[in-house]
Amino acid sequence: MRITRHGGQISVRDRPGLFWFLGLFLLSGGVLGVAMPLGLATNADTLDPWERLASMGIGLGVIAGALWWLGQNPATQVQLDLTRRRVRLVRLGISGRQVRQFSFDDLASVEVDHGTDDEGGSIWRPAVRLKSGELVTLSQLWSHDQAGVERGIAAVAEACGVGRTERGI
Repeated sequence: MRITRHGGQISVRDRPGLFWFLGLFLLSGGVLGVAMPLGLATNADTLDPWERLASMGIGLGVIAGALWWLGQNPATQVQLDLTRRRVRLVRLGISGRQVRQFSFDDLASVEVDHGTDDEGGSIWRPAVRLKSGELVTLSQLWSHDQAGVERGIAAVAEACGVGRTERGI
């Protein structure tokens, strides 16, 4: 997480670059899988219909998986306006730009959301709990960098004047 301070503003951003690189790599592989039997391959005219269909089916499956992956990993920026006591959460991904705002007074706590990855390793992401009980993640990206997530939530907790908690798995 990258934290920047400018006057009465604090910005906390996640870093989705590697997630997006993987998604775009898979997307390009899927497009290639569809395009090869349609004439991109020099021997496309020698393929049997079932071979063309199989290649296009695999390509479409990879494209669908890549789009799902990209949709699950948007970039998030948390903007804290200290003078207006407002939190602005901006997500940018393939589904477009989504903005959500709430007041510092709406926050009950700032949390470290803790989980496990597929191999049993610990992963973390920052979140806030609203007084309504709703958990709002400050990043959709799970991270193996606990210290980075801790720095991010510490900046948010200090700026908003709320306590910190850690959620279990």
